[in-house]
Amino acid sequence: MSALTGLGGTGKSKLAVYLGICTALDLPFLGAPVKSGKVFYLDFELGERATVPVIKRVAKGLGVSPDRLEEKFFYHPFTSEGLLLPESVNDIRASLAEHKPRLVIVDAFQAAFADDPNDPKKVTLQIKTLAQLAADFDTAVMFLDHVPKDQKGFKSRSMYGSVFKTNHSRSVNHLREDDEDPSIVVWEADKTNVGPRHIQIGIRSVHDNDADTITFSKVDMGFKDKSEKDAVIRVVSGHLEDHMGTRVLRSKLIDLAVKETGVSRPYAEKVFGIWIDQEVKRGTYTEHVEPGKGPPKSYQMAHPLD
Repeated sequence: MSALTGLGGTGKSKLAVYLGICTALDLPFLGAPVKSGKVFYLDFELGERATVPVIKRVAKGLGVSPDRLEEKFFYHPFTSEGLLLPESVNDIRASLAEHKPRLVIVDAFQAAFADDPNDPKKVTLQIKTLAQLAADFDTAVMFLDHVPKDQKGFKSRSMYGSVFKTNHSRSVNHLREDDEDPSIVVWEADKTNVGPRHIQIGIRSVHDNDADTITFSKVDMGFKDKSEKDAVIRVVSGHLEDHMGTRVLRSKLIDLAVKETGVSRPYAEKVFGIWIDQEVKRGTYTEHVEPGKGPPKSYQMAHPLD
């Protein structure tokens, strides 16, 4: 199970439609081969009036008739029907059993469950519902989710609500607008149990109203963050995630940031200090001061998996 996250307006839904159509029709996704098969797109957020035209325009942008999606790409407009995922899960399971899709896309997590996103018990049950669908029907499940708006000049990368969304996902991919070119969004692998992390893929989408198409192309971004601030946060958050059951000294995290990004130590300390204070307040990480040891602090993920 994986997550695709980002601020509203970064194009998560359009990109998810593109991925779904590529998977359904065995077409390369940004030049990469796919494991093809049927796709279910469970729409709990935007509705038919917004999503169906996107599906048609993306298909046309790939040079295929939307008619080819029949019996391969199944769009379910739960929003239009006023239904949530928990009350629809039996019907969803029946459809999965009948069609055996390769990929299920849930757009979007919060809209699908409409419950308290900060309650770890509720979020865990919601995640387990999706994970059970993946396990029972041998399918990949990807849910879309939002991140909080920027605060104090720092761009949050954590999903809105409980950290359990991240903890229980096998991979978390983040979309953000490029720092220099707003026509490009950057796909970044924030967490993965199945492949390399910290990969950046630039994606340019073109909306051609005359041709009634939406097309996507890959832009080479390299492996270095354009923003030193984002690079520092990427290094320390990645290390904390890799050691989610262990406390990591603040000094070690600063050392790693300086070593891997090349920024000055005072700059790394400033960036880390503002970021970690914000994340501790949100409940993503816990802060520890060992008894009798004074100022040295350590951090760990607030809810590590058992």
